[in-house]
Amino acid sequence: GVFYLLYDNRIGVVQRDNVNFRTNIGSSVSKGVEIFVEVDPIKVFNTQPKFGSVSLFVSGTLLDARYVRWDNPVLEADPATSIVNRRVEYAPKQIWRSGANYKVEGFTASLQWSFVGQVFTDALNTVLPSSNAQTGLIEQYNLFDLSLKYEFTKQIFLQSSCNNLLDTRYATRRAGGYPGPGLLPGTGRNITITLGLNV
Repeated sequence: GVFYLLYDNRIGVVQRDNVNFRTNIGSSVSKGVEIFVEVDPIKVFNTQPKFGSVSLFVSGTLLDARYVRWDNPVLEADPATSIVNRRVEYAPKQIWRSGANYKVEGFTASLQWSFVGQVFTDALNTVLPSSNAQTGLIEQYNLFDLSLKYEFTKQIFLQSSCNNLLDTRYATRRAGGYPGPGLLPGTGRNITITLGLNV
């Protein structure tokens, strides 16, 4: 799929006296492509496999989100303060999800990889963190998730999942108030185990 979005009179964040200021700052255009592919390589050759089925999938978004109008004509003439053609905050160029699912009788296993590209946190696309850490580039990150499930019967099952399998250190946003100011870290490795009963 392809998309084109014009967002007029957009609310955004700019720095004023080293403080984030949220206001109507102009218009942005977001355009891109969304992709999804899923295939079972075993069923391509055998429609009734004896050793289970494997599903491989990949989905992704390629995005170009930029400001096209800046509602402050005094600052627009200065390339250092104009946001025209700068990237929209928290809009990564790439987002990818990919993984594999395996299923045989009552057992299911899933492994997923997630990638989110780097993002700017203010309309001026500040790269270096400010002194209060409210603006600055947030780096790209990769995450892996694993889940396992076994059904003893139709009513009883045991399930376990591990999010952020490699315990990757990453950040998702920058905050000005609580719980900031500063970078907001992503969730570290967490493991859950569930014994379930369907009645």
